[in-house]
Amino acid sequence: MIHNQLFAAKRWRASTGPAAARPAEPFGRGAQPLKGLPAVAKRAKAEGLSLMNRPGYIFLLSVIMVGAIAVATLSSLLMIGVGSMQIGFTVRQSEQARSLSQTCVERALRSLWEDTAYAGNEEFTFDEGVCDILRIGGSGNENRSVCAEGRVGPTVRRYEILLDRVLPSIQVATWREVDQFTVCSYQ
Repeated sequence: MIHNQLFAAKRWRASTGPAAARPAEPFGRGAQPLKGLPAVAKRAKAEGLSLMNRPGYIFLLSVIMVGAIAVATLSSLLMIGVGSMQIGFTVRQSEQARSLSQTCVERALRSLWEDTAYAGNEEFTFDEGVCDILRIGGSGNENRSVCAEGRVGPTVRRYEILLDRVLPSIQVATWREVDQFTVCSYQ
């Protein structure tokens, strides 16, 4: 009801104001029906109405804008969640590879302590992945090198250990994680 009164008031103002001198499109009896949104916009413009004055139009635009913002926020949160899951998976693989590599180092040290002629070049397969003991460097009781790498999927962790002596107890000079081996070879 209020909408109809506003509509009638705007029509009256358009017909009595300065815009009354311009020719208006025919409305009322005998008028041809207009089709499509452009026709509705032309009709509203001719009557002095804009779509912004219609009560549901502002609400509809508000709902669309809030929906667009909500979709953008939701998609951003989903992308952050997926990225966090991938990082967590990679960290878990890296920790498993580190553990496998240290397992092989300890196994190599134990074998070297039991037999100083131990040469290395072994591969061990576990449920989580694979670890390799590379060829043991040096000979005898002093100045030996042990290298091992653990692999879980695409993740590789490498340890390089330099020993001052093997017997009567192992004395480690350096124990470090490396990107590439410098004192050991894959042969």
